[in-house]
Amino acid sequence: MNELDLTPGQYLVFILITLGLFVYELYRFYNDSEMIELPDKPQEEPVGQQLNPNYGAYIWLAGRRYN
Repeated sequence: MNELDLTPGQYLVFILITLGLFVYELYRFYNDSEMIELPDKPQEEPVGQQLNPNYGAYIWLAGRRYN
């Protein structure tokens, strides 16, 4: 930071102001973000996207050993 030719006191003030602006921006970012509201009751999936009740059974059967 020799390019700025600041005294140690000025460096300290510069760093404090920079940190203060950073904290302020973080505060604004987290408080201004929208809250996502979940629906009251779960929505039913369309018939084409519902899972088969036997889904995964073939994987279970493939892992079994028959003697």
